[in-house]
Amino acid sequence: MASDREVFPDGTQVAYTVTHIAKDKDDKDKEYSTLYLLDVATGTSRKMTSGQAKDMSPEWSPDGKTIAFLSDRNEKPQIFLLPVDGGEAQQLTTLKQGAGAP
Repeated sequence: MASDREVFPDGTQVAYTVTHIAKDKDDKDKEYSTLYLLDVATGTSRKMTSGQAKDMSPEWSPDGKTIAFLSDRNEKPQIFLLPVDGGEAQQLTTLKQGAGAP
């Protein structure tokens, strides 16, 4: 299911979250979410994150080069920064109780 959409200010791209259910390491059903980027002109979507985490609440940087998002990949939710042109997400916060949506 698609949710958490964030439209780039010029309307050309949309960052959004897709939620899915998969088995965890203990073979139990667990909910995960992945970030995608949609090019509005072509209708093409590109997967931005992967793995067994909840990546959610995308927000564009003012210059449009980075997407900030919330992820529980390190147990407590923290804010990560992801370059739109490719590359690895970098953790921005290390709050003991976890962070809220950017």
